[in-house]
Amino acid sequence: MPQNIKLVASTVEVSDVVGHTVPMHIPETIGGLLHFRYLDLSGIDKLTDLQTLDQFYVRAEGNKLEHLENLNQLQGSLTILTWGDPKMAEKANIANKAHLLHLRLYVDSGDVGA
Repeated sequence: MPQNIKLVASTVEVSDVVGHTVPMHIPETIGGLLHFRYLDLSGIDKLTDLQTLDQFYVRAEGNKLEHLENLNQLQGSLTILTWGDPKMAEKANIANKAHLLHLRLYVDSGDVGA
């Protein structure tokens, strides 16, 4: 994946950055992606210096609570949307996120996680 991504169309809806280890620059023109709906952040667990993550959606295939375990530099507010047993939230290691001021945890107790 190139270090710089040039956005050429406003109809992009999905971006998958799985497994890419090079730093990625997201251009200022990303605001023009009016229909953008999904960004796969597999590997987010390796971004241990990440400071801002507003929302994290847990999915049956993809994002897992464990991916937040070592993101201890997160600051400000974080909303986690997950499903299943609320005790699963312990996998996110929230106690070590001393810089978080607000945490919202929404748990859907249904069987659907996708």
